[in-house]
Amino acid sequence: MARFQSIHLAPSIELGAPLGFQTDHLQVSLSSGRVSLVKGQEGTLGLFFQGEGSFTYTSRDPYEFPAMAYNLQANTKVALREGENSRFIKEPLREGLFWFSGRAVPVPVGMPGPDLAGAFHSFRRDMARSWSAPLEHTLLLHAANAPGIPMVLAEMKGAQAWVYQLDPVGTQKESLSLLYERLDFPRDLEKPLLLAPISQQPLGWTWKSGHPPPFQTIHLKVDVQASAGNDVIVDATETLVPTRDGQRAFAFNLSTETWTPSGVNLVRRHHRLVSLTDGQGRPIPFDHQRGRLVVVLPEAPPKGAPFILRFRVEGDFLIREGGDNAWQLGVNPWYPQGDHGGLAFRAEARVRVPKPFVPIMGGTVVSRREEGKDQILETRFDQPVPFLVIQAGDFRLTEGKRNGVTVRLWNYAKANSQEQRVIGLAHDIIGFYEKLIGPFPFPELDIIEQNDWGFGQAPAGVVFITREAFNQIHSLANRYFSKGINARFAHEIAHQYWGNQVRWTGQEDQWLSESFAEISGALFVRWAYGPDGNARYKEMENLWRTHAEEVAQRCSIPFANRARHATDPLQAVKTRTYLLYDKGALLLSRIHQEIGDQGFATFLKAFHHNFKWKAGGTQHVPGLLKVLTKKDWDPFFESNFWGTGLP
Repeated sequence: MARFQSIHLAPSIELGAPLGFQTDHLQVSLSSGRVSLVKGQEGTLGLFFQGEGSFTYTSRDPYEFPAMAYNLQANTKVALREGENSRFIKEPLREGLFWFSGRAVPVPVGMPGPDLAGAFHSFRRDMARSWSAPLEHTLLLHAANAPGIPMVLAEMKGAQAWVYQLDPVGTQKESLSLLYERLDFPRDLEKPLLLAPISQQPLGWTWKSGHPPPFQTIHLKVDVQASAGNDVIVDATETLVPTRDGQRAFAFNLSTETWTPSGVNLVRRHHRLVSLTDGQGRPIPFDHQRGRLVVVLPEAPPKGAPFILRFRVEGDFLIREGGDNAWQLGVNPWYPQGDHGGLAFRAEARVRVPKPFVPIMGGTVVSRREEGKDQILETRFDQPVPFLVIQAGDFRLTEGKRNGVTVRLWNYAKANSQEQRVIGLAHDIIGFYEKLIGPFPFPELDIIEQNDWGFGQAPAGVVFITREAFNQIHSLANRYFSKGINARFAHEIAHQYWGNQVRWTGQEDQWLSESFAEISGALFVRWAYGPDGNARYKEMENLWRTHAEEVAQRCSIPFANRARHATDPLQAVKTRTYLLYDKGALLLSRIHQEIGDQGFATFLKAFHHNFKWKAGGTQHVPGLLKVLTKKDWDPFFESNFWGTGLP
């Protein structure tokens, strides 16, 4: 990293003639002002500009046009202009830092100008407020893995702040993002900059073919030592397999800080990577900042050859939300995580917590025991899963077993009279899914009460569900139907199939998790309600349509995760939710309506069978439907999945 951090400016030049350059879809014109070349240990790395100029960015990917328009309209006054089979923006440019690798740096012509060192350092400090991955990491990955391939990175300021990347090595995308301030941060704290994706155009692949991750995580061994306070030590041993040749540098997600409420204030908690070694115990250099970690090996392992890295992470990130007597290490990267598409690991885990806290983890229990003042839990996953989570706190256990599946129910703080009914409901849902989809993926399921309202989440072997699931279930009739909570409960249990056993490769395929879980939950509701089941199912369909109609024109399902709204973040949440959960489920319900109960059940079983313990892809869905129904489903998906149509 020193080669990119220990940089300086050459003497500035007052432009005597316009300076410009062009990449695949970005055109930059620097009309007047001052330019300094950016120098590093190995020569000229780029240039810094201050003056009058402009840039034009063009997208030729029609699938992303609606998402581009929505994010620009929601966050700026920038007009998205229409070109020939394209959309573009043209914006003023007052300051810019441009990095070049594998191609020549544009050479300015003119007379000596004023010193730009102060402006340069001020610009870099301001852009460092971004919570996105540092551009230096992209430069490092490129330099270590493919230095001869042209790459351009840019941070630009005009009426707005922008980040541009032509990155054929790491993300393998050409992208433009808007930077905007997080407005809900306390006034006494420096407001971070968040990214709103405007365009992401694949380089060397397509949305329909999918993007293979640079490496896979195939085994994870974790040892967690928790204190009675906030401090924790995490030892993680990961077995990784490169999917590309010539990789020396590898990038991970790993939290650097977590902000948590404390009264009316926010408190920063820290995550520190204190050591990293290879399988032989040799230290490995790394850089860890802004939620990203880059590791550089002494030499590139062969493609497909497993290698081991051992990480130690320390910090004060055991957070008791709302002052609860519990903490959770969830799906956020509290241990190093690669791209989601590459997370498919068998796991061994051990957690040690001081009494009276009780540790809980997904997976098959190997050992639960007490040692002195501590409680220790060891579990394992024998099939590949994408996440490992841990909860610990003041919980009460009730469990039941039916048809070979053990369900453990963990009530927070006190026992609840509804335990057996909730366990019975879980077993009923599992039994229904085993007939609809196939055998339940895991022999043990932990259902953990969250001292909150209105949400659920389901990593492998675990269901986090909020308290209304326990407090609202009073009778056999509303055992299944208490203001929709049981449909949500069924949705979360369905994630053991959709999202865990059948994984999704990238954000564009996340509907394979959420929409498939939603339709599965709705089918359970229809079955469970007996004679009134069809009416209840129709109510859910109507709600899906209402929600989908509200957001359908904002963007299409595969780009739901791009939605941002600086002044009203809930609009972005609504857009994502209504597309991934509601419009996707509506799409599946229309398929169900056309091919009937038996045909749809066959479709679900076949898709699950084909991608069990694998990563699925949307491109396989219309193909499978064509095999089953002898009908071409591509136009349907082109309009309603890739497009903004409503089925």
